[in-house]
Amino acid sequence: MSRLYAILLFLSGCSPAMAGELDELHATVKITVTWQDVRTKHVGSGIVVQSTDKRALIATCSHLFPPTGGAKTEVESEGRNDKATMVARLDKDYDLAVIAIEGDTGLCPVIVSDEIPEPPAPVFYTGGEMGAPATRQQSQVVDWDASHRVVAISSIVQSGQSGGGLFNAKGELVGICSGYSPFPDRRRAQRSLFGSSRKLKVMLEGISKQEEQ
Repeated sequence: MSRLYAILLFLSGCSPAMAGELDELHATVKITVTWQDVRTKHVGSGIVVQSTDKRALIATCSHLFPPTGGAKTEVESEGRNDKATMVARLDKDYDLAVIAIEGDTGLCPVIVSDEIPEPPAPVFYTGGEMGAPATRQQSQVVDWDASHRVVAISSIVQSGQSGGGLFNAKGELVGICSGYSPFPDRRRAQRSLFGSSRKLKVMLEGISKQEEQ
């Protein structure tokens, strides 16, 4: 565990032991994004990656949001509903986004790993099907991208699990759900893809540096 994450866990009131044992479902939230220009709603999932008494950061997928902004974002967690704002996003190769809830949410973050699991490592993924309560399913890593932009698993995720987390055997976050591959149609899909947590850590470090300036 890095020193930075130990400090963040301490500030959030979560001990490293809690994060190591990790109940992934407690860190998984429901995200509803209303596109204001077309008045449609996109429902997905997200993972709490940082939390203090002033703000919580949640990682999710970028494709839930309109390309030019103009969206209302709500996060449902632990019986509460909060408005969220976009902090950072990456499209195309990574499909990652980070949103923020202002104030003390009481949410405990997960540990974000920079070690990408290799096939056929066992993994677990979380998320809620179209707004339903989050579930936790087991799968395994399969060959896909040697550059580790994404992590592929043998299971097919459900619609609405986009933005959910992929966890290694130690309960550390290793990916954020992007979708199916190689076909967008779930009935023809052969793999599910997750944006790399390694890139997510870079994003979080960039956010931290920007706020320090």
